[in-house]
Amino acid sequence: MIRFAQTTAEQVWPFLDFTHSLGRHINNLINNMGLPQRLLTDGSIKLSTHLVYEFIAALSHNEQLPMLGWQSGFHQGPIAFGSLSKTALKKPTLGTALNYLVKQVEQGASHANFFFKEENDHVFFCHVGGVPVKSKGYVHVESYVLAVIWSFVQLTQIQLETPVKIRMRSTEELIIPPCFELDRQGSSYSAISIPKALLEKKIYQEAIPTQPPTNRSIENLPKLEACKNRYPSLELMIEILQAYIGDPNGLPSIEHMTRICNCSKRSLQRELANIPITYTGLITDIKCETAKFYLSEGKDIHLVSRILSYKNPTHFSRAFKKNQQISPKEWVNKKTKINTKEYA
Repeated sequence: MIRFAQTTAEQVWPFLDFTHSLGRHINNLINNMGLPQRLLTDGSIKLSTHLVYEFIAALSHNEQLPMLGWQSGFHQGPIAFGSLSKTALKKPTLGTALNYLVKQVEQGASHANFFFKEENDHVFFCHVGGVPVKSKGYVHVESYVLAVIWSFVQLTQIQLETPVKIRMRSTEELIIPPCFELDRQGSSYSAISIPKALLEKKIYQEAIPTQPPTNRSIENLPKLEACKNRYPSLELMIEILQAYIGDPNGLPSIEHMTRICNCSKRSLQRELANIPITYTGLITDIKCETAKFYLSEGKDIHLVSRILSYKNPTHFSRAFKKNQQISPKEWVNKKTKINTKEYA
């Protein structure tokens, strides 16, 4: 069974923000790596974790930033985890804040994991990434996580003896900031050592950096609940596809989807055949559910066909009618009559 590991866009923003702070422009790279342009503005969308790791690796290579993970984590500090950070930082102590992160990640769909391991008078805050350790970009993600957790520790305003001991799971060449000491014992996780006594220390709210103003927002995208209910085993895949609605490049081709899923075309086709559905059929269903969402909002057929990357409204109307057994115009008229009766 194919694993559709997800990452929300806001978890990628610290890497983008640090790169932008250097005056670099990366829109073309986002496009070339097959990520949706909506990544830049909507933090709620779900992305392929595998594709995100590949993107971060390419960003580090193209911009010659070998310490991209460390630098992004230190640059953003404790607010780097977005909405997760916002709630965690309201907790009274370091221990309760970190425990909140552990509990929330357990409920996610990224296949990543946070957990604690106790060793004598220290605990290790541990991280296992959502993709195999040999994946491109893994070292940048794990170093980013350790840098952010270190920034949480610093909010207690307790001076620790440096360097602080860390463990890293990555098989890539490691570059470690001078504030850390690498524990070279083999490990199945990445981790940072924290004295147990520090977990009871309060977080100083005045030390939390403020979030800079941004034009980012959450867009009102179709939820595609009908598709998710029809194909429950594909829910995570459908959520990833949702991010490409209205993208200049349209919804992903099956070749693009194999990159998103990190699988072969044959494996993807076999997975879909078990449902049963073809990839083309799934995309058509998503387009039709999306069309109904926008038509019900009052958007005209010409605009909806353009959002869904049809060549012209005629092609859109033909595909919609074949899938729904009713034309878009007829569907709108039927919907209008139903709404009129409800409010009569």
